[in-house]
Amino acid sequence: MLYNKVVTIIVPVFNAGEKLIKCINSILNQSYKNIEIVLVNDGSTDNSREICDEYASYHSKIKVIHQRNSGPSIARNVGINSASGDYIQFVDADDYIDPYMTEQLIQSMELKDVQLSMCGYKTIHTSKKNQFTENYIPSIKGVYNNTEFMHFFGEIFKDNFVNSPCNKLFVRKIIKENNIKFIENLNMGEDLLFNLDYINVCQFISVVDEPLYNYVKLDSSQSLTGSFKMDFLIINSFYLIKLESS
Repeated sequence: MLYNKVVTIIVPVFNAGEKLIKCINSILNQSYKNIEIVLVNDGSTDNSREICDEYASYHSKIKVIHQRNSGPSIARNVGINSASGDYIQFVDADDYIDPYMTEQLIQSMELKDVQLSMCGYKTIHTSKKNQFTENYIPSIKGVYNNTEFMHFFGEIFKDNFVNSPCNKLFVRKIIKENNIKFIENLNMGEDLLFNLDYINVCQFISVVDEPLYNYVKLDSSQSLTGSFKMDFLIINSFYLIKLESS
């Protein structure tokens, strides 16, 4: 295990409030300790700014960037530009990650010459009355070359393992050298397009069959497993056809 590799964990923050505390703590409690945390406060109007600054004052591995509200794509791009790690991981401010997530992803990256690692996730359904958890585990596991991975793409795409950047570990050098960015003028589908651009330049992809990321879904919120808007379906269908025909 090459513990000298640094993982930059980017968290776009907008009015996350107390949920941000659980998010940051879950990152600080990772078993893999060689990390830096970039908190991009995207013009929050609640106490998120103060929470970010307080954590940074106590933890040298935390960097805080304050910007006026510009949306999650710009926030993530700003985080990428400020990252210094070998790898990049994304966590949303109202979610949290399992203690071994980063370690398991980086281990799977180093099994072979892997450029992308992805894992399963849990959806935490929360309401005023109760809370329950659903586990989503990929039907495949191991290391695949790009051609092999694309053979299973439709299956794992259908089960929402491709769409989000948050259940994945990326190589920063590949993102920078290929100028891969989140499209800033989209408000639906930008995560998927970022992932597809990245997958397109990968030689090997690793899939971990463990649900290591925790999506917190409130009653009224849209989650990874929620219903898609029509424009998102159009984007998904277009790029699925494009990838299958390539």
